[in-house]
Amino acid sequence: MALNPEFVFQQKYISIPLKRALGLPDDVWSLVLNDSLDSAYFLNGDFRPQTIALKPDVRPLIDLALRQKREAELALPRELRPRYLAEVV
Repeated sequence: MALNPEFVFQQKYISIPLKRALGLPDDVWSLVLNDSLDSAYFLNGDFRPQTIALKPDVRPLIDLALRQKREAELALPRELRPRYLAEVV
């Protein structure tokens, strides 16, 4: 299974509203959404992997989080961008 790098969130990209909507703990370390956006995997502060089902009503917030993450990554100098965005102007 290949991961879509756009669906991998480091702690700095996991907002409080996103945590609340998904029911994530405050100490969530990273978040990975599956390609169909119906479930997610996350690590908490103890680095224990956990799985959650995503409800359809959180989709607008997920779309917003994806946009904000992409904008933040594109604002980085080209040499610091994630590899999947390195060629985006």
